[in-house]
Amino acid sequence: MKKIAFIFISILCVMVFQVYAEEHHHDHESKDMDMNKNSQSLDVKMSEAEIYYCTMHPEIRGKKGGKCPKCGADLVLMKSSSSQTLEQGEFKVDPVLVQRIGVKTDTVKKLRFGNNVRAYGNIIASSRSQNIISLRVHGWIENLNKSAVGDTVKKKDRLFDLNSPELLSAQADLLTAKHIDDKRLITSSINRLRQLGLHEHTIDEINSTNKPLNIFPIYANQPGVIYKLNIRNGDYIKPSMPLITIQDLSEVWVEADVPERYLSGISVGSPIKIIISEIADEKQGIVDYIYPTINPETRTGKVRIIMDNKEGILRPDSYVDVIFSLKNNQYLGIPNQAILRSIEKNYVIKSKGNGNFKMVKVDLGVANNEFTQITSGLTEGDEIVISGQFLIDAEASLTNVMSSMER
Repeated sequence: MKKIAFIFISILCVMVFQVYAEEHHHDHESKDMDMNKNSQSLDVKMSEAEIYYCTMHPEIRGKKGGKCPKCGADLVLMKSSSSQTLEQGEFKVDPVLVQRIGVKTDTVKKLRFGNNVRAYGNIIASSRSQNIISLRVHGWIENLNKSAVGDTVKKKDRLFDLNSPELLSAQADLLTAKHIDDKRLITSSINRLRQLGLHEHTIDEINSTNKPLNIFPIYANQPGVIYKLNIRNGDYIKPSMPLITIQDLSEVWVEADVPERYLSGISVGSPIKIIISEIADEKQGIVDYIYPTINPETRTGKVRIIMDNKEGILRPDSYVDVIFSLKNNQYLGIPNQAILRSIEKNYVIKSKGNGNFKMVKVDLGVANNEFTQITSGLTEGDEIVISGQFLIDAEASLTNVMSSMER
Protein backbone atom coordinates (compact mmCIF):
# COMPACT_ATOMS: atom_id res chain seq x y z
CA MET A 1 0.00 0.00 0.00
CA LYS A 2 2.82 2.41 0.90
CA LYS A 3 4.58 1.52 -2.34
CA ILE A 4 1.52 2.35 -4.42
CA ALA A 5 1.10 5.71 -2.62
CA PHE A 6 4.76 6.60 -3.29
CA ILE A 7 4.44 5.85 -6.97
CA PHE A 8 1.28 7.99 -7.24
CA ILE A 9 2.94 10.94 -5.47
CA SER A 10 6.01 10.66 -7.75
CA ILE A 11 3.86 10.72 -10.90
CA LEU A 12 1.93 13.75 -9.60
CA CYS A 13 5.17 15.67 -8.95
CA VAL A 14 6.46 14.89 -12.44
CA MET A 15 3.20 16.17 -13.98
CA VAL A 16 3.29 19.40 -11.95
CA PHE A 17 6.94 19.98 -12.94
CA GLN A 18 6.12 19.46 -16.64
CA VAL A 19 3.22 21.93 -16.50
CA TYR A 20 5.43 24.52 -14.75
CA ALA A 21 8.24 23.96 -17.27
CA GLU A 22 5.89 24.34 -20.24
CA GLU A 23 4.37 27.53 -18.89
CA HIS A 24 7.82 28.99 -18.11
CA HIS A 25 9.05 28.05 -21.60
CA HIS A 26 5.96 29.65 -23.20
CA ASP A 27 6.51 32.88 -21.27
CA HIS A 28 10.14 32.93 -22.36
CA GLU A 29 9.19 32.40 -26.01
CA SER A 30 6.57 35.15 -25.80
CA LYS A 31 9.14 37.59 -24.46
CA ASP A 32 11.56 36.60 -27.20
CA MET A 33 8.86 37.09 -29.84
CA ASP A 34 7.96 40.52 -28.45
CA MET A 35 11.61 41.52 -28.51
CA ASN A 36 11.94 40.27 -32.07
CA LYS A 37 8.82 42.20 -33.08
CA ASN A 38 10.13 45.36 -31.46
CA SER A 39 13.44 44.87 -33.21
CA GLN A 40 11.75 44.24 -36.56
CA SER A 41 9.52 47.30 -36.06
CA LEU A 42 12.57 49.41 -35.32
CA ASP A 43 14.29 48.04 -38.40
CA VAL A 44 11.23 48.87 -40.51
CA LYS A 45 11.14 52.40 -39.12
CA MET A 46 14.84 52.79 -39.81
CA SER A 47 14.45 51.42 -43.33
CA GLU A 48 11.54 53.78 -43.99
CA ALA A 49 13.46 56.78 -42.68
CA GLU A 50 16.75 55.91 -44.35
CA ILE A 51 16.39 54.83 -47.94
CA TYR A 52 19.49 54.89 -50.09
CA TYR A 53 19.27 55.11 -53.88
CA CYS A 54 21.31 55.91 -56.98
CA THR A 55 20.89 59.46 -58.30
CA MET A 56 21.57 58.26 -61.85
CA HIS A 57 19.29 55.23 -61.56
CA PRO A 58 16.59 56.07 -58.98
CA GLU A 59 15.03 52.62 -59.23
CA ILE A 60 18.12 51.12 -57.56
CA ARG A 61 17.66 50.95 -53.77
CA GLY A 62 20.02 49.65 -51.13
CA LYS A 63 21.64 50.09 -47.75
CA LYS A 64 24.01 52.70 -46.42
CA GLY A 65 27.43 52.37 -47.99
CA GLY A 66 26.10 50.42 -50.97
CA LYS A 67 26.94 51.07 -54.62
CA CYS A 68 24.83 51.08 -57.75
CA PRO A 69 25.30 47.84 -59.72
CA LYS A 70 24.76 49.73 -62.99
CA CYS A 71 27.13 52.68 -62.69
CA GLY A 72 29.07 51.99 -59.52
CA ALA A 73 28.07 55.29 -57.89
CA ASP A 74 27.63 55.51 -54.11
CA LEU A 75 24.03 55.28 -52.95
CA VAL A 76 22.75 58.44 -51.30
CA LEU A 77 20.13 58.93 -48.62
CA MET A 78 16.59 59.66 -49.76
CA LYS A 79 14.75 61.68 -47.15
CA SER A 80 11.28 60.52 -46.27
CA SER A 81 8.56 62.84 -47.52
CA SER A 82 6.83 62.53 -44.15
CA SER A 83 9.81 64.19 -42.47
CA GLN A 84 9.81 67.24 -44.78
CA THR A 85 7.80 70.45 -44.38
CA LEU A 86 6.68 71.71 -47.79
CA GLU A 87 6.47 75.43 -48.47
CA GLN A 88 3.59 77.09 -50.29
CA GLY A 89 3.65 76.03 -53.92
CA GLU A 90 6.07 73.15 -53.18
CA PHE A 91 5.31 69.50 -53.89
CA LYS A 92 7.15 66.18 -54.16
CA VAL A 93 7.18 63.54 -56.88
CA ASP A 94 8.85 60.12 -56.61
CA PRO A 95 12.30 60.40 -58.30
CA VAL A 96 11.66 57.09 -60.05
CA LEU A 97 8.50 58.55 -61.60
CA VAL A 98 10.36 61.72 -62.53
CA GLN A 99 12.81 59.67 -64.56
CA ARG A 100 10.17 57.47 -66.13
CA ILE A 101 8.03 60.35 -67.42
CA GLY A 102 11.06 62.01 -68.98
CA VAL A 103 11.17 65.26 -67.03
CA LYS A 104 13.86 67.59 -68.41
CA THR A 105 15.33 70.61 -66.68
CA ASP A 106 17.43 73.60 -67.70
CA THR A 107 19.30 76.36 -65.91
CA VAL A 108 18.06 79.96 -65.85
CA LYS A 109 20.75 82.08 -67.46
CA LYS A 110 21.33 85.35 -69.28
CA LEU A 111 20.67 85.11 -73.00
CA ARG A 112 21.30 87.51 -75.83
CA PHE A 113 18.22 87.62 -78.01
CA GLY A 114 16.13 90.08 -79.95
CA ASN A 115 13.08 89.69 -82.11
CA ASN A 116 10.85 91.37 -84.66
CA VAL A 117 7.52 92.33 -83.13
CA ARG A 118 4.49 93.01 -85.31
CA ALA A 119 1.83 95.49 -84.20
CA TYR A 120 -1.15 97.27 -85.73
CA GLY A 121 -0.77 100.94 -86.55
CA ASN A 122 -3.08 103.80 -87.44
CA ILE A 123 -1.95 106.66 -89.70
CA ILE A 124 -2.75 110.11 -88.31
CA ALA A 125 -1.94 113.65 -89.41
CA SER A 126 1.03 115.26 -87.70
CA SER A 127 -0.05 118.07 -85.38
CA ARG A 128 3.37 119.66 -85.94
CA SER A 129 2.51 120.18 -89.62
CA GLN A 130 -0.91 121.68 -89.04
CA ASN A 131 -1.91 125.32 -89.37
CA ILE A 132 -5.30 126.60 -88.17
CA ILE A 133 -6.38 129.89 -89.71
CA SER A 134 -8.18 132.14 -87.25
CA LEU A 135 -8.40 135.94 -87.04
CA ARG A 136 -8.41 138.58 -84.30
CA VAL A 137 -11.14 140.78 -85.76
CA HIS A 138 -14.79 140.69 -86.68
CA GLY A 139 -15.80 140.66 -90.32
CA TRP A 140 -17.40 138.94 -93.32
CA ILE A 141 -15.94 136.32 -95.66
CA GLU A 142 -15.71 137.24 -99.34
CA ASN A 143 -14.15 135.56 -102.39
CA LEU A 144 -13.47 132.18 -100.78
CA ASN A 145 -10.86 130.68 -103.14
CA LYS A 146 -10.38 127.30 -101.37
CA SER A 147 -13.91 126.06 -100.93
CA ALA A 148 -13.58 122.30 -100.46
CA VAL A 149 -11.79 119.89 -98.12
CA GLY A 150 -8.84 118.36 -99.95
CA ASP A 151 -8.00 121.40 -102.05
CA THR A 152 -4.27 121.80 -102.46
CA VAL A 153 -2.71 124.91 -100.95
CA LYS A 154 0.69 126.49 -101.56
CA LYS A 155 2.40 128.88 -99.22
CA LYS A 156 1.16 132.50 -99.74
CA ASP A 157 -1.90 131.32 -101.70
CA ARG A 158 -4.84 133.72 -101.28
CA LEU A 159 -7.47 131.85 -99.25
CA PHE A 160 -10.24 134.47 -99.00
CA ASP A 161 -10.91 138.18 -98.55
CA LEU A 162 -12.13 139.76 -95.33
CA ASN A 163 -14.41 142.78 -94.98
CA SER A 164 -13.57 144.09 -91.51
CA PRO A 165 -14.49 147.48 -90.01
CA GLU A 166 -11.62 147.18 -87.49
CA LEU A 167 -9.04 146.71 -90.22
CA LEU A 168 -10.52 149.60 -92.21
CA SER A 169 -10.15 151.83 -89.13
CA ALA A 170 -6.54 150.77 -88.49
CA GLN A 171 -5.75 151.26 -92.18
CA ALA A 172 -7.17 154.80 -92.08
CA ASP A 173 -4.91 155.62 -89.10
CA LEU A 174 -1.86 154.48 -91.06
CA LEU A 175 -2.75 156.55 -94.12
CA THR A 176 -3.41 159.62 -91.95
CA ALA A 177 -0.05 159.22 -90.21
CA LYS A 178 1.68 158.97 -93.56
CA HIS A 179 -0.18 162.03 -94.84
CA ILE A 180 1.08 164.19 -91.94
CA ASP A 181 4.44 162.39 -92.05
CA ASP A 182 4.37 161.48 -88.35
CA LYS A 183 6.91 158.68 -88.13
CA ARG A 184 6.00 157.75 -84.55
CA LEU A 185 2.32 157.47 -85.49
CA ILE A 186 3.19 155.56 -88.67
CA THR A 187 5.10 152.96 -86.65
CA SER A 188 2.25 152.73 -84.12
CA SER A 189 -0.34 152.23 -86.90
CA ILE A 190 1.71 149.51 -88.60
CA ASN A 191 2.10 147.67 -85.29
CA ARG A 192 -1.64 147.83 -84.72
CA LEU A 193 -2.32 146.23 -88.14
CA ARG A 194 0.15 143.47 -87.26
CA GLN A 195 -1.55 142.89 -83.91
CA LEU A 196 -4.90 142.56 -85.66
CA GLY A 197 -3.40 139.74 -87.73
CA LEU A 198 -3.06 141.39 -91.12
CA HIS A 199 -0.50 139.70 -93.33
CA GLU A 200 2.87 141.47 -93.69
CA HIS A 201 2.55 141.44 -97.47
CA THR A 202 -0.75 143.40 -97.25
CA ILE A 203 0.72 145.93 -94.80
CA ASP A 204 3.64 146.55 -97.16
CA GLU A 205 1.18 147.08 -100.02
CA ILE A 206 -0.81 149.72 -98.09
CA ASN A 207 2.34 151.43 -96.84
CA SER A 208 3.95 151.60 -100.29
CA THR A 209 0.93 152.61 -102.42
CA ASN A 210 -0.79 154.89 -99.91
CA LYS A 211 -4.08 153.54 -101.26
CA PRO A 212 -6.79 152.09 -98.97
CA LEU A 213 -8.16 148.56 -99.42
CA ASN A 214 -11.88 147.86 -99.16
CA ILE A 215 -11.29 144.19 -98.41
CA PHE A 216 -8.22 142.53 -96.96
CA PRO A 217 -6.70 139.31 -98.45
CA ILE A 218 -5.87 136.43 -96.11
CA TYR A 219 -2.98 134.19 -97.22
CA ALA A 220 -1.83 130.63 -96.39
CA ASN A 221 1.18 130.41 -94.06
CA GLN A 222 2.25 126.92 -95.20
CA PRO A 223 1.64 124.42 -98.00
CA GLY A 224 -0.68 121.45 -97.64
CA VAL A 225 -4.30 120.53 -98.18
CA ILE A 226 -7.53 121.90 -96.76
CA TYR A 227 -8.09 119.48 -93.87
CA LYS A 228 -11.05 121.26 -92.28
CA LEU A 229 -13.22 124.05 -93.66
CA ASN A 230 -15.60 125.88 -91.33
CA ILE A 231 -16.61 128.90 -93.45
CA ARG A 232 -18.54 129.77 -96.59
CA ASN A 233 -18.84 132.96 -98.65
CA GLY A 234 -20.70 135.66 -96.77
CA ASP A 235 -20.19 134.10 -93.31
CA TYR A 236 -19.78 136.49 -90.41
CA ILE A 237 -16.79 135.57 -88.24
CA LYS A 238 -15.65 136.47 -84.75
CA PRO A 239 -12.15 136.66 -83.28
CA SER A 240 -10.41 133.31 -82.56
CA MET A 241 -12.92 131.25 -84.57
CA PRO A 242 -11.15 128.29 -86.34
CA LEU A 243 -11.82 129.05 -90.01
CA ILE A 244 -9.60 126.76 -92.09
CA THR A 245 -7.19 123.98 -91.10
CA ILE A 246 -4.30 123.44 -93.50
CA GLN A 247 -2.53 120.11 -93.08
CA ASP A 248 0.88 119.33 -94.53
CA LEU A 249 0.80 115.58 -95.33
CA SER A 250 4.37 115.35 -96.61
CA GLU A 251 5.11 113.86 -93.18
CA VAL A 252 2.62 111.78 -91.19
CA TRP A 253 2.56 109.86 -87.93
CA VAL A 254 1.78 106.22 -87.28
CA GLU A 255 0.49 105.28 -83.83
CA ALA A 256 1.06 101.61 -83.06
CA ASP A 257 -0.37 99.60 -80.15
CA VAL A 258 2.51 97.50 -78.77
CA PRO A 259 2.05 94.76 -76.12
CA GLU A 260 3.31 95.92 -72.75
CA ARG A 261 6.03 93.29 -72.42
CA TYR A 262 7.76 94.47 -75.62
CA LEU A 263 7.94 98.18 -74.78
CA SER A 264 11.23 97.85 -72.89
CA GLY A 265 12.89 96.63 -76.10
CA ILE A 266 11.90 99.76 -78.06
CA SER A 267 13.59 103.15 -77.79
CA VAL A 268 13.21 106.58 -79.37
CA GLY A 269 15.10 106.71 -82.67
CA SER A 270 14.77 102.99 -83.37
CA PRO A 271 14.16 102.22 -87.06
CA ILE A 272 10.93 100.44 -87.94
CA LYS A 273 9.21 99.13 -91.02
CA ILE A 274 5.56 99.46 -91.95
CA ILE A 275 3.68 97.28 -94.40
CA ILE A 276 0.84 98.79 -96.43
CA SER A 277 -1.12 95.68 -97.35
CA GLU A 278 -3.58 97.51 -99.65
CA ILE A 279 -0.83 98.38 -102.13
CA ALA A 280 1.70 95.71 -101.10
CA ASP A 281 4.32 98.30 -100.25
CA GLU A 282 6.85 98.76 -97.44
CA LYS A 283 8.26 101.99 -95.99
CA GLN A 284 10.85 102.85 -93.34
CA GLY A 285 10.34 105.15 -90.36
CA ILE A 286 11.74 105.96 -86.92
CA VAL A 287 10.27 105.90 -83.41
CA ASP A 288 9.52 109.47 -82.37
CA TYR A 289 7.81 109.01 -78.99
CA ILE A 290 6.76 106.25 -76.58
CA TYR A 291 3.66 107.22 -74.62
CA PRO A 292 4.05 106.88 -70.83
CA THR A 293 0.70 105.19 -70.16
CA ILE A 294 -0.75 101.72 -70.74
CA ASN A 295 -4.24 100.86 -71.93
CA PRO A 296 -5.67 98.90 -68.95
CA GLU A 297 -8.01 96.86 -71.15
CA THR A 298 -5.65 95.78 -73.94
CA ARG A 299 -2.40 96.00 -71.91
CA THR A 300 -0.74 97.82 -74.78
CA GLY A 301 1.19 101.07 -75.02
CA LYS A 302 1.20 103.53 -77.91
CA VAL A 303 4.33 104.21 -79.91
CA ARG A 304 4.46 107.15 -82.32
CA ILE A 305 6.43 106.82 -85.55
CA ILE A 306 7.41 109.54 -88.02
CA MET A 307 6.90 108.60 -91.67
CA ASP A 308 8.00 110.48 -94.78
CA ASN A 309 5.03 110.87 -97.11
CA LYS A 310 6.16 113.13 -99.95
CA GLU A 311 4.62 110.67 -102.41
CA GLY A 312 1.26 110.91 -100.67
CA ILE A 313 0.86 107.14 -100.29
CA LEU A 314 0.05 107.23 -96.58
CA ARG A 315 -3.44 108.53 -95.89
CA PRO A 316 -4.70 109.50 -92.42
CA ASP A 317 -7.09 107.06 -90.70
CA SER A 318 -5.85 104.07 -92.70
CA TYR A 319 -4.29 100.99 -91.04
CA VAL A 320 -0.83 99.51 -91.50
CA ASP A 321 1.25 96.69 -90.00
CA VAL A 322 4.26 97.89 -88.01
CA ILE A 323 7.36 95.73 -87.48
CA PHE A 324 9.72 96.67 -84.64
CA SER A 325 13.24 95.28 -84.27
CA LEU A 326 13.75 94.83 -80.53
CA LYS A 327 17.11 95.66 -79.00
CA ASN A 328 19.44 92.64 -79.08
CA ASN A 329 20.43 92.79 -75.38
CA GLN A 330 21.19 90.24 -72.70
CA TYR A 331 18.19 89.20 -70.63
CA LEU A 332 17.57 86.63 -67.91
CA GLY A 333 15.67 84.14 -70.05
CA ILE A 334 14.09 80.70 -70.15
CA PRO A 335 12.73 78.51 -72.98
CA ASN A 336 9.15 79.33 -73.94
CA GLN A 337 7.95 75.78 -73.25
CA ALA A 338 8.89 76.12 -69.57
CA ILE A 339 6.11 78.66 -68.95
CA LEU A 340 2.75 77.52 -67.54
CA ARG A 341 0.11 80.14 -68.23
CA SER A 342 -3.08 80.71 -66.25
CA ILE A 343 -5.77 83.32 -66.86
CA GLU A 344 -4.02 86.17 -65.04
CA LYS A 345 -0.54 84.92 -64.08
CA ASN A 346 2.41 82.92 -65.40
CA TYR A 347 4.31 80.15 -63.60
CA VAL A 348 7.31 77.88 -63.97
CA ILE A 349 8.23 74.72 -62.06
CA LYS A 350 11.47 75.10 -60.15
CA SER A 351 13.40 71.87 -59.47
CA LYS A 352 14.91 71.69 -55.98
CA GLY A 353 16.40 68.20 -56.46
CA ASN A 354 15.58 64.80 -55.01
CA GLY A 355 12.06 64.84 -56.47
CA ASN A 356 11.16 68.18 -54.85
CA PHE A 357 9.57 70.86 -57.03
CA LYS A 358 8.13 74.30 -56.43
CA MET A 359 5.63 76.33 -58.42
CA VAL A 360 7.00 79.87 -58.90
CA LYS A 361 5.10 82.88 -60.23
CA VAL A 362 7.09 84.86 -62.80
CA ASP A 363 6.75 88.15 -64.66
CA LEU A 364 7.60 88.11 -68.36
CA GLY A 365 9.39 90.61 -70.58
CA VAL A 366 10.43 90.51 -74.22
CA ALA A 367 10.28 87.26 -76.15
CA ASN A 368 11.20 85.65 -79.43
CA ASN A 369 10.39 82.29 -81.01
CA GLU A 370 12.56 80.38 -78.50
CA PHE A 371 13.05 82.34 -75.29
CA THR A 372 11.21 84.72 -72.98
CA GLN A 373 12.70 87.29 -70.63
CA ILE A 374 12.04 86.83 -66.90
CA THR A 375 11.79 90.15 -65.07
CA SER A 376 10.99 88.71 -61.63
CA GLY A 377 10.45 85.37 -59.88
CA LEU A 378 13.70 83.59 -60.79
CA THR A 379 17.42 84.22 -60.42
CA GLU A 380 20.35 83.20 -62.54
CA GLY A 381 21.33 79.57 -61.87
CA ASP A 382 17.88 78.32 -60.83
CA GLU A 383 16.97 74.89 -62.21
CA ILE A 384 13.57 74.77 -63.91
CA VAL A 385 11.49 72.10 -65.63
CA ILE A 386 11.29 72.58 -69.41
CA SER A 387 9.65 69.28 -70.40
CA GLY A 388 7.19 66.94 -68.70
CA GLN A 389 5.23 69.59 -66.77
CA PHE A 390 1.87 68.18 -67.76
CA LEU A 391 2.86 64.65 -66.77
CA ILE A 392 3.90 66.06 -63.41
CA ASP A 393 0.52 67.79 -63.34
CA ALA A 394 -1.20 64.40 -63.51
CA GLU A 395 0.82 63.23 -60.53
CA ALA A 396 0.94 66.36 -58.36
CA SER A 397 -2.18 68.30 -59.46
CA LEU A 398 -0.42 71.54 -60.34
CA THR A 399 -3.79 73.20 -60.93
CA ASN A 400 -4.53 72.95 -57.23
CA VAL A 401 -1.06 74.24 -56.39
CA MET A 402 -1.55 77.30 -58.63
CA SER A 403 -5.01 77.92 -57.18
CA SER A 404 -3.66 77.89 -53.65
CA MET A 405 -0.96 80.40 -54.64
CA GLU A 406 -3.51 82.77 -56.19
CA ARG A 407 -5.67 83.02 -53.08
